[in-house]
Amino acid sequence: MTGKGVEVENRNSAATLLPYLNPAGATCYLKMSFRKEDDSVTETAFPFLVLCESDPLTRLIEAKMVTDGGSEIERLFLLLQKDGYFLPKDSLWPINNHTVDELWQKGFSFFAGGRADRDAFVFSNQIGEQGKLRPLQSLFFCRIANLFFAPPCPRCGFPLEQCYDDHLLTRWGLQGYSVSLKRYLYCPFCCEEKGSRFYVYELDTSEPPGVGDRWTLIKDFGFLLKSRGKISTFPCSACSRSPECYGPEFLALSRIVPFSFYPFYMFAFRALSLHALDFLPLLSGASIEEVKVELKAKQEWGRIRSLGGLEQDGHGRPPFLFDKDERFFLEVLYLKLSFLGELIRGSFSARDGYRHPSLPLSIDGTWVEFGSHTGLLPFFWNFRVKFLGLGALPDEVQSFPRLPASYGLYSSGLAWFYSLLVNKKMEMSMIHPILKEAVDRSLSDNDFSFEQYMRLKGSPSPFLPVNLFWNPDGKVVREDWYPLWGKSLLLGWSLLRAGLQYDRDWQREEFLQQLEALREDVKGRLFREPIGVSPVRLPDSRTDDEAIYGILIGLLRKWVPGGELEEEVVKETVVLARGGKAALPPLPPEAGEIQEIMRETVVFTSSKEAHEEESFSREAEEPSHVRRMAEQPSEQDFSTETVILGPAGIGSPSMGAGLNEKVRSGSEMEKTVVLGRTGQEPGEDDFLAETVVVETGKGREKKEKRGQ
Repeated sequence: MTGKGVEVENRNSAATLLPYLNPAGATCYLKMSFRKEDDSVTETAFPFLVLCESDPLTRLIEAKMVTDGGSEIERLFLLLQKDGYFLPKDSLWPINNHTVDELWQKGFSFFAGGRADRDAFVFSNQIGEQGKLRPLQSLFFCRIANLFFAPPCPRCGFPLEQCYDDHLLTRWGLQGYSVSLKRYLYCPFCCEEKGSRFYVYELDTSEPPGVGDRWTLIKDFGFLLKSRGKISTFPCSACSRSPECYGPEFLALSRIVPFSFYPFYMFAFRALSLHALDFLPLLSGASIEEVKVELKAKQEWGRIRSLGGLEQDGHGRPPFLFDKDERFFLEVLYLKLSFLGELIRGSFSARDGYRHPSLPLSIDGTWVEFGSHTGLLPFFWNFRVKFLGLGALPDEVQSFPRLPASYGLYSSGLAWFYSLLVNKKMEMSMIHPILKEAVDRSLSDNDFSFEQYMRLKGSPSPFLPVNLFWNPDGKVVREDWYPLWGKSLLLGWSLLRAGLQYDRDWQREEFLQQLEALREDVKGRLFREPIGVSPVRLPDSRTDDEAIYGILIGLLRKWVPGGELEEEVVKETVVLARGGKAALPPLPPEAGEIQEIMRETVVFTSSKEAHEEESFSREAEEPSHVRRMAEQPSEQDFSTETVILGPAGIGSPSMGAGLNEKVRSGSEMEKTVVLGRTGQEPGEDDFLAETVVVETGKGREKKEKRGQ
């Protein structure tokens, strides 16, 4: 049978998924996952677990490959062709059934073409003689018998087929296959007989009389029971419940549901871990339960199931490195920039490719795959971004005229701001007007500065760095990290600006280099930053005294048992001046002798001021050298005399014979405790030994009596 030059293959040997769905006699089979039923689910609802159907041409459902004993072998995602396309009619961008068929063929070459980095696979009977992808036979499902079957012709019992013959369709007053997106089921053996029907998934006003929809077809199955008796391929003919299913109440309408009304293309993928829209809140610090609440309101049962799998896989493994530290901001920013980097490289290319405006690349088709469960990295530090859907096809396999590069760049910019700014209190619908205002201003003002726009935006500003967190309330970000946040937002703005203004100077590789440099900068700060005294904002340029105070507090944290100071200690401001007094905050009782020392005046003198900050910084970064002496002086010595701190070897059992001899000799340093390098005397090059003196008031009184 042919139609308008299109050869139609013989459908008597059509590919079918049925051999893989019937567990009888099979060592392993394909088991579809079902959604969680509740009181709000209607009896005619699609009962299978849908993971995503935002793509206008496809839907993603979950399935499992199981053994005949019911043990799961592999969890799968099935990318199916939809029965109803959500595409508007557009004369400027026409799309028809042949266009969709071509997309699936090119998707087959891309997803399952034998490349090592592709995860899709197909079943043997999906591949035709010329190596092309074949559509699978229509499938209906009976809830009561838990069986799949091919819909039969209500007159003869042979499986219904999809009509590809444009001439035949036109003669029946129907839209042609090759010039529209309409599809019809029919029986090629009965179509010329009186009373035969064409069936469509859903009727619209353009259908002529006599065309039936899916519910009409299920009702018409009853004629087959009366005229043909038992048919091996039609389970209803041998079912004891058939009289009530096709009786006056027509219970079959609630018990039979199309899995795929039309013949359909399908790819199978190994299941991925988590949808990107659920991964981003978790990266921002949201709990799994919080994300589940959001998804329940949207009835996203498939994504809820994926979250349950994440709970099981990640049980007992920490998701972050610094979630209890102020550096959590840097960690979240680094992970989100890593996510966006993969998003840009893998999908939102600058060229954008041959795409239809109704098939945009969207973050909705993005999934995340986590690495090995036995890895040493935290759970959220080992992921890859992947894309499922025909919209993910690259330039060379798309079928549409090329769109301007700006189309993809604008989508990239929106995805960028979504990833960084959307949180518990701010949805994308709130961000859109703000970005629109910025875009409008930039188009009318050549001197427009997005950086200045962010600073002047009213309160509460959506561009504050705390908005990186899922719940920004009570969060504080160190002010010296603001530039990293600003650079992140400016990169997103460059995508939007290039998309709307078609910036020819914008270069994809240059953008990726800037992104990578920013990631490295954030990572460097993340792992080089010492643990902060507190998340209190500090001036951009701290004075020497403030820096020294921070270092001393760091030392005290190491000395005090338990490693922690009371909150009140770190919140007070203390300014240390050379030669002057400073009121230190009260220390906890556990500080012991250290508390007695620090109650007195602290004097800092230096013959090498340029060397002072460097040495103190070195001491702060090497806390292992800051230990209490193994052999400490008596309490009296500690409370009345001078203590000199040296840079290394502190706490060693042998502090150097020369120093100990001086203590015994009764010389000028008789009552002085010197902490210096082992076996060395303080000399010109020993900075700390000669310049840092922590002296008590009683020690000064003795010096005054001696005339010093």
